Parts: sequence; C-alpha cells; structure tokens
Amino acid sequence: MWTTSTRCSLNWPQLYLLGGADDLLPAGEKHWEGVTRQLTELDMLHDEYERGYDWFHQGESLLLLYFLCMADPKRWSERALRFAELYVDPAHGNYDPEHRIITRPHNGSDPDRTGLFDGDVYPWLQKEADTYGYPLEWIPEAQGGGPFPLSSDPRLGAQMRDRMGVGDTALNLGATGLVLNAWILTGDERYRDWIVSYVGAWRERTEANDGVIPDNVSPDGVVGGLLEGRWYGGHYGWSWPHGWHSIGTAAYVAALAAATVTGDDDFLSLVRTTLDSLIARGKVMPHTESDSSLPSKWRAELGPDADTPTLHVPFRHNDTGWFDYNPTTPPVPVALWHHSASDADRERLEDLRKAEAIDWRTVRPFRAKEESGHEKAWFAFLAGDDPGYPERILATAQAQIRHRLRRVDRYRDLDVPEAESTSGSSRTPWPPRPSSS
Repeated sequence: MWTTSTRCSLNWPQLYLLGGADDLLPAGEKHWEGVTRQLTELDMLHDEYERGYDWFHQGESLLLLYFLCMADPKRWSERALRFAELYVDPAHGNYDPEHRIITRPHNGSDPDRTGLFDGDVYPWLQKEADTYGYPLEWIPEAQGGGPFPLSSDPRLGAQMRDRMGVGDTALNLGATGLVLNAWILTGDERYRDWIVSYVGAWRERTEANDGVIPDNVSPDGVVGGLLEGRWYGGHYGWSWPHGWHSIGTAAYVAALAAATVTGDDDFLSLVRTTLDSLIARGKVMPHTESDSSLPSKWRAELGPDADTPTLHVPFRHNDTGWFDYNPTTPPVPVALWHHSASDADRERLEDLRKAEAIDWRTVRPFRAKEESGHEKAWFAFLAGDDPGYPERILATAQAQIRHRLRRVDRYRDLDVPEAESTSGSSRTPWPPRPSSS
C-alpha cells in the first residue's frame, strides 16, 4: 500500500529543510520515484497518481509529495500542479462545479474507476465487521437472513455501490490539501477560487445541519439524497467506519486551506461547531467501559489511565444516535488554536483540560500510526506549566528509535505481520481498493 511505503520516509525532506544531512532530500526523492514506478507497474497509478481511492489514504500518501515540494519546488511543481488539476479542472471528471461536489468517494486520475470495489461482493474481513459493523445497517439487505452471509451477500454489495459509491463524502475535503499545495507554489487564483467554492459548499451544508458537518451528498447536490435523507451513513462517514477520527482531520485540512487562501478564519467554523457539538455530548467514564472501536489506539496512549474515569466524546452516529465514545483526541482542537491563536480556541482547550481527570503533562512512550497523540503534553508546555516537556519528549522519541532498531535486528529476514510488528499503533482494517483488472 502506498501509504505504508511512503509513511516511513515522509519526514526526510522536512528534516532536510530543518538542517539535516544533504543526502536526505535525494533519498526521499528516490523513495517517491521508486514506489511510484512499482505501483504504476501494478496498475494502481496512472500518470504517477492514484487511479481512484478514498481521501483517508490519499491524504496520507501525499504527505511525502508536499514536503518534497517545500524542499525543492522547482523540481516538483510540475507534478504538484498536474495532480491538483485533476480536481480543479472538471474535464477530469472528479469535480462538478454546478453542485460543488467531488463526484465519487473513490477518485483520482482514472475517471472510469467507479464504485468502491470490483465484482458484486464487498470483500469483508470478519475483524472489520466485528469492529465497525456493516454500513447501511438500516436497509433489509444489511439485516442478514438471506441466502448468503453478509460477508458475501451480493445484495448488500449492490446497495453499497449504488448508495455509497457515487456522490460526495466529507472525507473528500482532504483534496483541498492537494489544491492548497498548488496555490502555495503558484499563487494562481484558480486554486484559491476552487478551495473557496468547495469548502464554502460544505460550510453551508454544515450550517444547515445544526452545525454538524454531514458526511454525504448525492450527485444532484442533496445531503442524504441517496440515504433517505440521512446526513450520516456515507462512505468513511459518521456511521462507518471511523466517524470523527477521519472526518475531523479532513474537515480541518479543508477549513485551514480556505482560511489560508482568503485570510478569513471564519472558515474554521466548519470544524469548530462540529467539535463543540461532540464535546457537548461528552460523558465521563473509564475507557475500559466505553464502546470505542479503537481500543488498541487508546491502550497505548492511556496506559494505566485506561481505568481512570475521564471525558469521552462520541465519534460515530447512526439511526440509534451517537455512539463509539473515545477520549477527546487533541490534534484538531490544538491545531485550531495553533492556527488562530484566538481566545475562544484557547478556552476550548483549557476547558477540555479541566474536564479530564488525566494529567495533560503525561508523556507516554508510544508512536501512533497517525504520528499524533502527544499534543496535550505539548499544549501544557506552551501553556507554561511544564518546563521539563522538551527533555521528556526527546527522550521518548529516542527510546522509540532504539526500540524499533532492536525490532529490525530481531526480525531481520523474517516476514512479520503488521499487527505483530507495531508498537503503540492502532492497526485498523483498510477498505478494499478496487482491483487492477
């Protein structure tokens, strides 16, 4: 998978920019070009870009490209602009300017890549179904009882293709990062205008939905148009699989892109009102008693505090209401304040800190899959009451490096499944990529 291959080297150009060794930049470039050639041979890429996949994973994959553009814009600008045009130019089939939507959840360089999977049946993993349930659980085809088990029922596959495989989804807001990258490199107003129009449409939908961002828009531009009016239930949306865990970051990327190109921080309301709505629905409980679908993530981050009653907020929503309660994740609220430096965004963080029973100055030795989880301790340091944070976080990072080097040596020449070779990292099942046929 492209995201796995690029994640290990995405920070090399960044380290180079910070004064690292001169060979870091060519090493990062070589890695990008090598992986791109391999995936092109596998027919997963066309013209060096993803043929069609969701933006949860496209966004991860593109981090290396963004840093390469920062480090050597002259060399990488052509690619950056060519990729952005896949979305800005409607001729590529990814964007409908009339309804201001990205036209399908799986999108990219191949307009003929439609739906969410090849064949008639969604290739379920049993662990995936046990952890996240099935999407569209309110339709008869998702209730079971037919001639096939749900994991191989073509009726459910057809419903997913027709209801979830077309139209826009909130996760597509991550595409604004690709267009923002082009704007940074050129200052071209076309890129600014696209971001303002697309993010503006989602902000309008959020305002119309009592301040909570919806997760789906049908091809005619109607929220819930394919889901009997439901604002939830779209692909990688509020109901399945991750909810706020993926929606929150996509929305923040988009809000920050719009605020950056316009200078108008009111675009951040797209995120603020949704976040505040989740916090308002918070409950105090030990994590060990929650219904979280991400237990491995929190096991590493909370450590012995997993048994401490503290504030949890809902990550998902379906016909039964809000569910999947997790501790308050810091990246989005911290990022809001880091950009705006506003009193309101600072106050939200202070209120969250007071509401939690866990000391935000705690630094635990883990590395999360999404390269996050230490923001609360960082904020405590910036707030001025944890002067020892820099030394502790540096020691933690060095300990992780030693830990991983030991594992590399221990498992040299052995094939180790990812779930067994990670430490402090949540291993969540990925949605199936359409095959290369």
